[in-house]
Amino acid sequence: MYSPKKVGKPLTGDMSAVTPVAKSDFPLQSFTFEKIINSKTQAARPQDWINELQGGAAAPKAELLDSGLFQYLADFEKFFPNQKISKQKLVDFLEDNPISNLKVKIKQSETGDPQYDSYMGRPRHEKVGSARMDKAATDYREVVIEAGRLPGQKEGEEFVNSSHFAEKNVLAFGRVGTYKNSAGDNVAVIQEMQTDYLTQVRKEQELLDAEIQRLTADKTKFEQRLSQATSEYDRMNATERLNEIDSKLPKLLKLQESKLIKPYPNIAAADLIPVYNKQLQDIQKNINDLSMQGVRRENPEFLMQINKLEQDQKQVLDALLDLNRTSDYEKLSEGVKIPDISDRENLLRYIGGEDTYVSMKNIKTFPPTPLNSQADYVDAIIKAVIKDAENRGINKIAIMPADVGANARWSKDSEDAKKKFRNLYDKVGVQQLKNIAKKYGGTVQEEFILDTTKGELGLRFLNKNVDGEFQVLKETDIDPSVTIRREDLGPSKPPEGLNAFLNEEILRVAKDYGPNEVVFRKEIAPGQTM
Repeated sequence: MYSPKKVGKPLTGDMSAVTPVAKSDFPLQSFTFEKIINSKTQAARPQDWINELQGGAAAPKAELLDSGLFQYLADFEKFFPNQKISKQKLVDFLEDNPISNLKVKIKQSETGDPQYDSYMGRPRHEKVGSARMDKAATDYREVVIEAGRLPGQKEGEEFVNSSHFAEKNVLAFGRVGTYKNSAGDNVAVIQEMQTDYLTQVRKEQELLDAEIQRLTADKTKFEQRLSQATSEYDRMNATERLNEIDSKLPKLLKLQESKLIKPYPNIAAADLIPVYNKQLQDIQKNINDLSMQGVRRENPEFLMQINKLEQDQKQVLDALLDLNRTSDYEKLSEGVKIPDISDRENLLRYIGGEDTYVSMKNIKTFPPTPLNSQADYVDAIIKAVIKDAENRGINKIAIMPADVGANARWSKDSEDAKKKFRNLYDKVGVQQLKNIAKKYGGTVQEEFILDTTKGELGLRFLNKNVDGEFQVLKETDIDPSVTIRREDLGPSKPPEGLNAFLNEEILRVAKDYGPNEVVFRKEIAPGQTM
């Protein structure tokens, strides 16, 4: 539910919404896979495959990168120059790739099928938080996106440790409820979006950046101390500290450049590892033999021949390092420490050198996944929600705006925290809705979602700010449970005493203002006032 600033909220609590109606035939995240399967090309050079994938109805570049397919084709070209790669090899690569193996689980109330309910699991976050609009939803569920085995992941190993669910490698999930719009249609509303994996990566990146900033500041400080040192002790102390910093920074900077994402394993040429190992052994044996010939003065050109073999040895070694780049990356991160600080304010104190003694922890690196940006995660969540809504006979979905949902739910006080949620829900979320609707023939429109937690009577007092926009000063809602109920008539209008109370409240507030400063607007229908 996306609400532009200048769209007022009706008294009943309706909110404007962006609603896409999408086709049922879009993939969650496998456009590249489908394009290769449908290709008439049976074999081609790597660059020709890239040209085909990016021609016509182009495969998304982010998807090609996130799947590792570009890397796979580049590896193949490097180790098998001018050779063609078969369509089947690409199909095999993508069939075992996380981008083609995303799992979507719908955690909801029990369906009556024990086996199905056991597999899906129950929702864990219903009524968590304090957003009032959550209570107006029915059919609450959690749409969970889980990755299959990630590149380089060993059997039984868990790469993404979600604090929300027991499943391994949960990448993201959405909290969803069914609401009614002003026309009485069902709308699947995304109340909240959580990107578990991305949140972990960004937090670890933030701690790494903090350690680099702290060490860089310390280096400047101790360089100055060294230049101003007047005693041998001071010079020695500054030199030792600088040596320690210089031993740490290069690794940290390399990890920062990688964004803590491990490289894709080189599987295109994995079969060549034993071949290269054999070549290294043979080259070393020849070097040893030439060395002995030199000792015995049997070969006057042994040094030149050894030099040639050492160059060959380096080329083979570089190829082996490329083939083993994942394990080399893991060695790069061994022993690297970063501050174990969760609070932003304390982290800033650490960067500024105010906190000297803090707990340090081993840095964590992450595998490549099919989702590497906030927009990718949001896109996947929305598509999964559309699929689920379609199964329920719902053809409209919406995203709850940040100030109605996330900021109200989690009582964010700082403006920075509120801006982050507004960016996620009101900008990135809305843009992805528009992208999906445009690509798959849906429509995007504003719509009103009914807030059934409000009664039929209530007051809203507004005041114009310096920009000429109305701001809510006060709201008074009558509990919808306050009604007269009779078995023969059903629920009826609230008693007249409530009308009298509201009239008195209007007059009481109006007396605080001068003439022509108060406008009374009465709602006669959702979105209509007089």
